[in-house]
This record gives sequence, C-alpha cells and structure tokens, in this order.
Amino acid sequence: MKYEYNYERKVEYSECDKDCKLGLLGIMNISQDTSTTYYEKMKSDNITLREKNNAAWVYTKIKIHIINTLKWNEKMYIKDYTTLHSKIKSLNEITIKDKNGNTLIYIEQESCLIDLTSRKIRKLDTISYPPDIEDEKKKFEEPFERMNWKYDEYDYSYKQSVQPSDIDFTKHTNNTMYVKYMMNSINTDFWVNKKITDFEIQFLKESREGETLTIYRKEENGKINFLLKRNDVEIAKGSLKYLEIK
Repeated sequence: MKYEYNYERKVEYSECDKDCKLGLLGIMNISQDTSTTYYEKMKSDNITLREKNNAAWVYTKIKIHIINTLKWNEKMYIKDYTTLHSKIKSLNEITIKDKNGNTLIYIEQESCLIDLTSRKIRKLDTISYPPDIEDEKKKFEEPFERMNWKYDEYDYSYKQSVQPSDIDFTKHTNNTMYVKYMMNSINTDFWVNKKITDFEIQFLKESREGETLTIYRKEENGKINFLLKRNDVEIAKGSLKYLEIK
C-alpha cells in the first residue's frame, strides 16, 4: 500500500529569511513537522513510539534542493512519501510546490529508530510501522555526499554551548539547531547576496544540554562545508551550495 501525506498552507512569517522569503531554517522546520505528521498517520510518530515502544525516530541525513522559493503568505503544497525502507531505516522525500504545480523544493530524509534507554538502533518491525508500505519512485535522484573533507585550525569558526532551549523531544539537540549553528558561522552579507541552491546535513552523534561544540567552516568554489565537533567526537557534517545574486 502507498502511504503519503498531502497538505497545503501559507508560508508563515516565522519561516522567512531577511527578504521575507521561505528560508533554510523554515524549510528544515517544515521538513520535521511534515515527517512527524506523516508518521502519525501510520501510527508510528515519536509520541506514540515513546509511549508504546520506548523508541523514537532520529534523522541520519537530510538533503535539500532549492529550485526557487516562496514569499511570506504565498500558498505552498506539500507532499511526503517513502522512497525506500529496510529493516533499520526509512528514506522519505518531501516536495514543496507552488499554486501552479511547479516543484520548488525537494527534501530527502534518511531516518532510523533508536531505543530511548539504550540509544541503540532498533529494527522497524519492533514498532507499528506498516509492513505493507510500498516505496514510491524518487523525484530527486542526486545521492547523499560522502563528506570526507579534512579540517584544521585555519577552518575554526567559533564555539557554541548547547542551551536548554536547543533540546528536543528525544532529549538531545534538535536537528534544526545544528543547521542554525552552521548558519551562524557566516556573516549577514552572505545571506543577503547569495542564493542557496542546496544544503545537506548528516548527523553522526548526539549532543546534549551543557556540552560545547566547535564549529569549523571551509569554503571553496560556491560551496561551504561544515563540521561540528565535541572535543574529538564528530557530531554533524554539512555542506551548502550557493550562487551569486546578480
């Protein structure tokens, strides 16, 4: 059976960037909200999983491709569906379209289950994940990056303490906060003068309240690569591609 979630709504002011257009953090929040409701319709959202299975979904990778964006108050049409699932992970694709049916944004999410006590990977068949789910064909075929870049002291940007308000339902740092930490390593002029075309983030380890993360940034040929570390432990990696606004 095909499971998918479709809905429409307007772009909210809190989701907009400095030009009052749907921004990267807004897209990340749409990604989380949409997938949460999608899993709710399959009776395997995180609230249900915590109460019944002592488990939760966590993202491992998210890729965003931006063809065009929307302005505040413009209507968007959002669809979420599964493109691949295995014993231990699920791959979802979210499309955001405008009122004319043009696809503006692709979001690809790779998720897995963790046990909330042991923090270890759980199999999908240990929860109420639908066994009859059918994978749909991907609309955006670009693969996830390998992200094997090397960083040194010249790539250091700043240190960030994880605050209480950064913690989410699963008791670790919310995924969107890592994106915010990466964005905060770049000055305002960049966000005014550049058009973001692609963003990818990969989550490697958990971090928690009170821990200090070191943010590294390396820029080259229309692309910025990021690394977040806690001491010698790599927490998250990211990459951002952009074009000059003419």
